[in-house]
Amino acid sequence: MPSYFNLYVILELLTCLHFESVIPLGRNTLQQDLYPQDAILSPTFKVNRMFDKTAMIKKFTEIGFQIFDRKMEDLSEKEIDWQPVKEANSLRWILTHLSQQWNAGIYRILKGDPEYKLEGWPEDYVGNKSYSLAKIMIDIEKGKKNFMSELEKLTPEDLDAEIPLWSGFKNKRQYGLLLYVSEILHHNGQIAYIRGVINRRRQTDDHFLT
Repeated sequence: MPSYFNLYVILELLTCLHFESVIPLGRNTLQQDLYPQDAILSPTFKVNRMFDKTAMIKKFTEIGFQIFDRKMEDLSEKEIDWQPVKEANSLRWILTHLSQQWNAGIYRILKGDPEYKLEGWPEDYVGNKSYSLAKIMIDIEKGKKNFMSELEKLTPEDLDAEIPLWSGFKNKRQYGLLLYVSEILHHNGQIAYIRGVINRRRQTDDHFLT
């Protein structure tokens, strides 16, 4: 799926969820999946009560996970602790951070409690040097399934509910969820950068991180 199409879909999802008013002209595959035929009022159709916010967030999440999976192809153990500069995040930190969000952090949004901690989740999980890449990826796969499963349970009323997010800031639960999902794309960019630098180094050094 070309990156420009991903961008179009993401912007469409964010626009619809924020304004809940107008869908762009035409009717693409995404719209066919998410909107029943009788929801079309004109070439530009308005979102009505059949508008499925949960399906929109799920589609946004699925796109993020698809991009993430491509960025993970052929990742090796030796790559995960390399940093382009000492101040930068390593792949280990990024992957454990995402795993924690999908397995544990999501419950802060679901429960509406920014201080909530999942019982049994390790305090030192993010960046933990004792974890193998295999263990991290197993946790990530569990987290992806957990994230999607929890989205399935949400009702329109759940999404519209105002909850505390951080530092006294409040907004609708759907806003908090979209921020969590946008983190996937944010960190996909970091992963692409780090792995791109590694690949370019290998073009001039056959033994780099081998």
